[in-house]
Amino acid sequence: MALGFSGSNGGINVKSSTLHRQDFIRGPLEISYFVNNVCNLSCRHCYVGYEEPKNALSVEEWQNIFNQALELGALTFGNVGKEPLLAWNKSVQLLNFLKQKKQENPRIRYGLVTNATSFDDERIKQLIEADPTYLDISIDGTREIHDSVRGFGNYDKSLSAIEKILCQGSSFSDRLFISFTLMGANNDVSLIKKMIGELQERGVKRFMVSPYVVSINQNGKDIGITKEQVTDTYERLKTEANAWLGSQDQLLLKVDYDTQKPLMDLLVERGIIELGKLMIDDYATIFTRFGNIYISYIPAPRTLIRDVRISHDGFVSGCYDMFFKNYPDRARGSLKKRKLAEIIAL
Repeated sequence: MALGFSGSNGGINVKSSTLHRQDFIRGPLEISYFVNNVCNLSCRHCYVGYEEPKNALSVEEWQNIFNQALELGALTFGNVGKEPLLAWNKSVQLLNFLKQKKQENPRIRYGLVTNATSFDDERIKQLIEADPTYLDISIDGTREIHDSVRGFGNYDKSLSAIEKILCQGSSFSDRLFISFTLMGANNDVSLIKKMIGELQERGVKRFMVSPYVVSINQNGKDIGITKEQVTDTYERLKTEANAWLGSQDQLLLKVDYDTQKPLMDLLVERGIIELGKLMIDDYATIFTRFGNIYISYIPAPRTLIRDVRISHDGFVSGCYDMFFKNYPDRARGSLKKRKLAEIIAL
């Protein structure tokens, strides 16, 4: 999978160099939700094994669930798919609902993860009016590499959307993240440098790298990457990438606990993550920083403690459970039958 519960979550806001375990464990909930379970692409590295597209929750049901989550202290809401633009009316209504909630609590973050190929001028206008705190757009390299993974012509579609969003919404330069999935097909630091340069020319400032883990459904098996390869690439990025980044840029290198703990341990062993220099931000995200490069670190399991994933049809689980076709059997429970607080407490 390309890790990340809500993608960038809006990046990292530095709080303190003092790290306490209780800050991490008791940090605010992050809700990742699938507004639908369909996509217009057939990406070679898609991890979602759950195939059911029907029985989607209504806007009203989602609003009720969000209210339940807010009562439990949730601050981050990420529409992670499957492709939010294919259910745009619902997606934008939920963004506007969260916009209203943010007026009551300015700490709330909300956004979406998209391939951006279905944006048009009207949807971009509605997106800007909904004012999400972050927007993740998937770009997996230069045109040739990206299209080899996501389909011919999709790089240009996504790039066009990026240019229009940055042109029409000037504030998006600090909240638009390029989500780059690191895999065997694009594990080339010079390619990453070239991609960043091409996007910087268009006003992009935020970049995020998520390593690809071959999931149980074996999608993208031929383009997977080993923990040693990821470690070597992260080490080079840590050493070299600050020279490419502008003073206002940010490069976030991500790791995960549930699916990538061996990778995280190797990054620590190699000194790429320095435990003595860990920091924690306002949302209890733990990281180590080197100039404009941030590497995340997760010291303990977070699934259903901090991180909650909700499928389009109301099942509550962790991210990993969606690797499997029998996802409903693996999920903790259904929000059509129980309250969120009851399911988390099970």
